[in-house]
This record gives sequence, C-alpha cells and structure tokens, in this order.
Amino acid sequence: MKQMKLTDEVTVGSSMEEADFADAKAKGFASIINNRAVTDKNLTLTPEQEARMAADNGLQYRHIPMTSGTLSVAASREFAKAMAELPKPILAHCGGATRSATLWSLAQAAGGMEAENILKITGDAGFDLAIHGPLLRGLKEDGEKGRE
Repeated sequence: MKQMKLTDEVTVGSSMEEADFADAKAKGFASIINNRAVTDKNLTLTPEQEARMAADNGLQYRHIPMTSGTLSVAASREFAKAMAELPKPILAHCGGATRSATLWSLAQAAGGMEAENILKITGDAGFDLAIHGPLLRGLKEDGEKGRE
C-alpha cells in the first residue's frame, strides 16, 4: 500500500489488502476511512470486510465512498465529520489516494484553510489538485460566511 502523509493527523493511501490493517495498527494509526465506492474496478475488499478487519485490528472505521468521476461536497462534509469524530491519526484510502486527498482538501477549505496552503500540502505529498483551486477558494468563502 502506497501512503502519503498530509498532516500529523491524516495520511492518505492507495487500496488496502488484508495485511495492511495490521500494518496500519503497527504504524500507529487509530482509524481508517475508506473512500472506495463498491463500483470501483479491482475492488478486492468490500466495505463490510474492511470494517471487520479494522475492528479485528483495534481500528475505528468509516466508509465514505466517492467515485473518481464524482466530486461531492456532501462527501467532503462527511469526511470532515469523520476527521472530527475519529481518533487520530487517520489513514484514508481509495484506489490510488487522490480521492482521499481531494476529500481532505475540500474539508479543509470548508473549515477555513487557505486554498494555497491546501494545494502546497497536497502538492508536497505528490498530488496536483490545482484544478480544484477555485472550488477550494469558494468553499472557504462559503464557510466564512456561515461563521459570521
């Protein structure tokens, strides 16, 4: 499993196999967020199997599916809620890690983080999410209006 650390609290990664759950626990992760949709190609574990493997390894688990062709602000809200509720550090994964990094980015923007900071963090981790810059800025502005 490929992993890229975004912050001390969140790392994103590619798809997980059974052995990756014990490895995640050994590396100190406390929670897993699965961003794979059941329609993903090459899906080797169902969300139910992942939930069981997470529990068997003492990890908290959430399934917040997102397809690669669907960018969902609702899913980013669920992701933000999971980040607030789950013990840290969190390992979020999907097929190749980009969806998880994107959901993290959207959640951060809605929470008030500057788009440029988000794009730097994700860029340093190997993701080019610049195409989402306008959306990140808009989410930040919407979040600020909601907090006024």
